[in-house]
Amino acid sequence: SRARGHSQTSILIPWGIAAGLALCCGLLLLGRSRHVATIAQLEQRAAASENQLVALSAERDRSQLALRDKLEQISANQTEIARLESERDALTRQISDLKQNDDAVQVKNKLLVEKTDALEKKVVQLEQQRSLNDMRVALLSSKMQSAPRALATVVWDPDKQEGILRTADVPANSSDQDYQLWLVDPKYQQPVDAGVFSVPTGGTAKVVFRPKAPISTANAFAISLERKGGVPKAEGPIVLAGK
Repeated sequence: SRARGHSQTSILIPWGIAAGLALCCGLLLLGRSRHVATIAQLEQRAAASENQLVALSAERDRSQLALRDKLEQISANQTEIARLESERDALTRQISDLKQNDDAVQVKNKLLVEKTDALEKKVVQLEQQRSLNDMRVALLSSKMQSAPRALATVVWDPDKQEGILRTADVPANSSDQDYQLWLVDPKYQQPVDAGVFSVPTGGTAKVVFRPKAPISTANAFAISLERKGGVPKAEGPIVLAGK
């Protein structure tokens, strides 16, 4: 009985060892599979990390290039700013110089204006004096027996080609008649018409006249009594005349 029990035990021991080995192998295989899976996951993570690292490196390179470009742009801007500031300073100095020159020019212009005004006034005075010297003053005496005290004065300005006639003690003209003034110029065969006028009661009148033709030399003046509105050539009696 002991021998048979010992024999059975001897038979079971190898099987137990084999089963243990099989279990160990299974456990080892299971552990290895898990380890392989873990390694695969780690490799995937490592590959992903490598890709991220490559992307980050590329981004870093781009950022460095952009930063370098910006630094170069900043340097160029600073250079341009320095140039513009230099130009501004130069322009400021030029403006200051121009203002000083402008002040001097304004002073000179003021002096020139004052001198010009003085010269213009002097020229006006000289022209007035010359005009007065050139003016002709004539006294026209009466040719009327009925009004021997009648007279007229003429102030003639050859430059303006106009004159002023004043009468005194001249009989008033009737409503159907006018007095007519004539200028005698040697270059015309007939006296030149200088217009018609009326004399009110009292015998005093003032008339500004302009001849109908240019006068070169007014040698004499005459007044005739004509029909209303005047005539192109004297027809009525000469009532006043003078040189």
